[in-house]
Amino acid sequence: MNNWTLSIRIRESNPDHHLFQNHGTWWCHFWAIEDGFRQERFRVNLHTKSRTKAHQKRNSLLRDGWKSVVSNSKEGVQNA
Repeated sequence: MNNWTLSIRIRESNPDHHLFQNHGTWWCHFWAIEDGFRQERFRVNLHTKSRTKAHQKRNSLLRDGWKSVVSNSKEGVQNA
């Protein structure tokens, strides 16, 4: 994996930051920047219909899980 950094903006007024629902299932999206100039958006299915669980999974993903998402996508592995 090249030098990727997470690029997120958190607005405290929006508790659902980086989350969206698609047909009742929660997803998380974030941007990562490679080598300081190339950015890419990633979307991850959180496999839950619960907003509370989505918040927990999002927090874990943005804390440290995002690196494996980026790495897997660069290796051609799908987010399932």
